[in-house]
Order: sequence, then structure tokens, then C-alpha cells
Amino acid sequence: MDLEAKCLRTFPTHNRVNLFLWLVSLLCLLTLLVFGGYCWHNQSGHCSMDPHLLLGFYGVIFGMGVMIRFTQQKDLLAARMTEALGFAGMSFIIFVTHLNILNHYETWILKGMPARNPSTHLLLFGFLIGALGGSMISAYLSIEQKHHPTQTP
Repeated sequence: MDLEAKCLRTFPTHNRVNLFLWLVSLLCLLTLLVFGGYCWHNQSGHCSMDPHLLLGFYGVIFGMGVMIRFTQQKDLLAARMTEALGFAGMSFIIFVTHLNILNHYETWILKGMPARNPSTHLLLFGFLIGALGGSMISAYLSIEQKHHPTQTP
């Protein structure tokens, strides 16, 4: 028996999809934390790269989580996490651009070169705690509720 057939037998499709989704979720979380760190340390309030370009990246991750969750027979926690982190990433881009935490250089000039939001650190910390923690908890609880439904008398 060749190695590929042996691996496919011992590692079923469901587990491969699950592993792939966990890796995508980890990549999404890491990029979100790196971008959040860049926003934290960037004192100018503008950058050369348009932050809206990341909307496509996070949108694909969100769509992937939704698609796999609806096409798979089992409700995967990894799919919910991928979906939640993709949505948190898209929200984060809109959050930092609309609150003048970080804008594209040309957009910053068109807005009249506003000063960086004075509450940047508090806003970023609040978003990371609220959005990331909340999305992870809600993804976990939605799965747990399906496994342990409440009975009403």
C-alpha cells in the first residue's frame, strides 16, 4: 500500500478540513494581531499601504468559514472560528479607518491630515478584547448549544 493511500485512510476528509480551517484561523489571528500591533505603534495615523486591501483577505476567510460550515454535514468549531475571525478582521479594518487610527496616506491627506485619534490605545485594546474574545466565545457556545440542547418543561 502506498503512503498516500495509507494517509488518506488514517486521516479522513473531515479531519483534513478541520486541520485546514484551524491553520487558516491561526493565520487570520496572526495577521490581525500583527496589523493591530502596527496600528498600536504607528504614531502618524497613516501608512503607505491601503488598509482596505485587507478587507479582501478577511472577506475570503469569512466566506470560506461560512461555505464550509454550510456544506459539511458536521458542525465544525473550526469553521465557526474561521468565520468569526474573518468577520472580526473585516470589522477591524473598518474600525481603524473610520476612527482615524490608521488611514492610507492619500486618504489621510484628503481628510485634511487629521491628528491620530487620542484614544487609540484604549480603542485598540477594547476592540481586541471585545471582538476577538467575543467572537471566540460565541463560536464555542454555538457549538456547545448544539451538542447539549436545553430542554424546556
